[in-house]
Amino acid sequence: MASSGNGSSSWIQLALRVGIFSLRYRPWRRKLMFYLTLGAMGQLALGMILLEGLAESIPLFVCYWGFCGMVVCTMLLLAVYDMLAVRQEQRMELQKLRERMFVDQRETLAHADDSEDAGKT
Repeated sequence: MASSGNGSSSWIQLALRVGIFSLRYRPWRRKLMFYLTLGAMGQLALGMILLEGLAESIPLFVCYWGFCGMVVCTMLLLAVYDMLAVRQEQRMELQKLRERMFVDQRETLAHADDSEDAGKT
């Protein structure tokens, strides 16, 4: 039987792997942002409906709207991360394109130099 320390450690590792995968894989990241947006809008609508009940209990009011704020902040952080990740991907693609273009250009110049050298001899 596994000890509780190993079990919690494996859950943490699994959560980290899923989180890293979600951040690095653009379609999952965008789906997560979409669902967070829907959840935030749903929470806002539900909060407006339950506003009277929430206003009677200050701790419940603070917890509910604090959770709503946490969902919105998570959504915004994911959006900023997505924006930066897309910029980085575009920068890397541009660098690859430049390298490929300059390699082709160097090969053309080297080929031209070889034909000039062959004509002199």
